[in-house]
Amino acid sequence: MEISKITRTCPENEIYNELLKLDEKHILELGCGDAKITRAIATEGHDRQILATEVDEIQHKKNLLITDLKNVSFQLAGAESIPTSDNTFDVVFMFKSLHHVPVELMGQALVEIKRVLKPKGVAYISEPIFAGDFNEILRLFHDEEAVRKAAFLA
Repeated sequence: MEISKITRTCPENEIYNELLKLDEKHILELGCGDAKITRAIATEGHDRQILATEVDEIQHKKNLLITDLKNVSFQLAGAESIPTSDNTFDVVFMFKSLHHVPVELMGQALVEIKRVLKPKGVAYISEPIFAGDFNEILRLFHDEEAVRKAAFLA
């Protein structure tokens, strides 16, 4: 499936499942947060091995309490310093998390992603778009416009 042929609006999991064929793959999720997407990736197919990383120590400790996902391991780590060997993963995911990497480390994070991907591996990076009425209200309290733009430029 060519990316340009996907023109419908749909849940993101439909896109990555259709494009990437994740079964029997070694997967890295950077910035897994509360592991909701991790859980979906782990359970929507078969024989998927997942390393899910998070930089927030409190959230990471909560993730370690998840015991029903036998094909997932959790690690405290950031995208700018991935603690695995070169050429380890078939797919690296970053769901709305690149803009949380410090701007000065975004380039390093992308180099790290390339390093840990297998030669024909795929990096799937999705970022929120900073537009619309909701974002105008949100920016009154927490303005992420600069870091989101930096993530797109990285």
